[in-house]
Amino acid sequence: MKTYLDVSVDRKASQRLGHFGHRAIGVFICLISWVVLDLSDALAQSPRVEIHARHRPPDMFVDDRGTISGPLFDIVNRAAEIAGVEPVWLVRPMANSLGALEQGSDIVLPRLYRAPEREGYVLYHGPFNDITKKVQFIYDTRRPVDLNELADLFGLHVGVRLRGYYGTAFNNDKRISRQAFPGEEQLIVELGRGTVDIIALTNLQGFARMAEEIGYTTWQIADFALEQDEAIWIGTARGSNASVLLETAFKELVDTGVGHAFYEQESSHDH
Repeated sequence: MKTYLDVSVDRKASQRLGHFGHRAIGVFICLISWVVLDLSDALAQSPRVEIHARHRPPDMFVDDRGTISGPLFDIVNRAAEIAGVEPVWLVRPMANSLGALEQGSDIVLPRLYRAPEREGYVLYHGPFNDITKKVQFIYDTRRPVDLNELADLFGLHVGVRLRGYYGTAFNNDKRISRQAFPGEEQLIVELGRGTVDIIALTNLQGFARMAEEIGYTTWQIADFALEQDEAIWIGTARGSNASVLLETAFKELVDTGVGHAFYEQESSHDH
C-alpha cells in the first residue's frame, strides 16, 4: 500500500519524465528540421562543371592575371546558364585537358579542332567558328634548316605538342618523324638543345612570349607554313555528365545563331 509520500514522489518523477520527454521531442524536431534544410540546400545547388581555358586569340583570351574572356568564354557561360549548371573556369595546358577527356573526366574543353584520333572519346559541340589554321615552323639559327615544302620535313626530327593537332596533312603523314613534348617551354628547351631539328607551332604568339621569358633568342621562323580551313568546336568526354547536361544547350546556341553573335560582338572589341 502506497503512502502519501510514495505517491508524491511518483508524481514528481512523472513530471520530471514528462519535462524530459518534451525537451527530447523538441531536440529531435530541431535535428530533423536541420537535416531537411541541409538536404533542400544541397538539392537547390546547381551541378558544377569544370571548364578548361587557355590563351587562344581570337576565340579565348587569358591575361597575365588569369582573367578569362572571349567569345568561347561567353558561349560556355550562356550554355551553363541555359542548362542550370555552375561553370568553374580553370586555366590548364591543352595536353592535360585532352588527357582528361580521354579518361572520360567530367570537363568541358573549348576551342577544339576535329581530329580523327579524338573521335572515339570526344563529343563535339558546334561548330562555333571557322578559321584558317596556320602551322608555322621554327628552327634554331645555330642549326639552320632549309624548309620550302612539306617534303623538306622528311628525315628531320620535328618537335610537336603532346596530343597537338596540326591539320590532317601534317598529322597523318607517316613520313614525318614527330617527337611530342608537353608544352611550348619544353619545345623551346629541346630545340635549344638540338634534340629536335625544328618545331611545329599553331600559337606563335604564345611561343614568342615563352621564349622571351626564358631568354631564348636564337630562333627563326621558316618561310614555309601549312594552312588549312578548320572549324572551332567545344568538346566534352563521351558519356560524361558534362555531355549530358550541356549538349542540348550548346545545340540551342548553334541553331539560334547566338553562338555566332558572340563572335560578331567580339570582333568589335580590341584585346
